[in-house]
Amino acid sequence: MKDREVEFQKSLIQSQNALFEDVEKKRVLEALVSNFPDFSTFYPLDWIPEQGEDIYIILINKLLVVKVEVDKFDKDKEAHLEIISIKEYRKNLSKIGRLKLAVALDLANL
Repeated sequence: MKDREVEFQKSLIQSQNALFEDVEKKRVLEALVSNFPDFSTFYPLDWIPEQGEDIYIILINKLLVVKVEVDKFDKDKEAHLEIISIKEYRKNLSKIGRLKLAVALDLANL
């Protein structure tokens, strides 16, 4: 495996662990569990901190990508989810983004 792929693999695993361990990310995990109770694998592909919300892009079960938005200020507000097909998500990715997605898909197959 190339250095960049190993780096992405470590990063994806650390991001996955953070969703279980970080109290601030609890709402993201709860949204995933309640909307995808049968998920067996997930890998956070991206995190976008916005002014009023945090946006997480997560690969679920190597089948689809979910965009999860959580409000930074209203902790009681339910997370907003948008489902994106892998094919659609891949369309606008850079070369690095496509490599990261490929590594996440490989991890999901393990």
